Amino acid sequence: MAKLTVEGFSIEDFSDRLQAIAEGLTEIETEALYKGAGIITDEIRANLEKNLRGSKYSKGDLLESLGISPAKVDDKGDLDVHIGFGSKGKEYDRRGTSNVLKARAMENGTSKQKKKPFIRPAVRKTKEKAAEVMAEVIQTRIQEKFRQEK
Repeated sequence: MAKLTVEGFSIEDFSDRLQAIAEGLTEIETEALYKGAGIITDEIRANLEKNLRGSKYSKGDLLESLGISPAKVDDKGDLDVHIGFGSKGKEYDRRGTSNVLKARAMENGTSKQKKKPFIRPAVRKTKEKAAEVMAEVIQTRIQEKFRQEK
């Protein structure tokens, strides 16, 4: 009777290892998403700090409200996270103004405020690096899971 081996594994062992990867996939995806989102968020934060430097109006509420949402499965079945303002229960500043509204006004400008983009430049600058880091996390974690002995 013939026996199939894949890179030194029996087909049963190979199947078990693939099953272990499949069972841990959501955990791996979540880790990768947070690593990638973290890179982008850090750049957004740095740009925002530059915009706020020297401002007599800033009390730090906008910076404090910047964060990453918990990972959730969307309507299409994809796992995603969101970067935005209003996390950590900080939807509004101490005067009751929406932090999302303040961020949008700074990014796009208003009739009284010149625009000072900080989100778009950060995303443009970091999206490739974030994608690379996410791919690296996924590849590394899958290889680790595959190498684990049963």
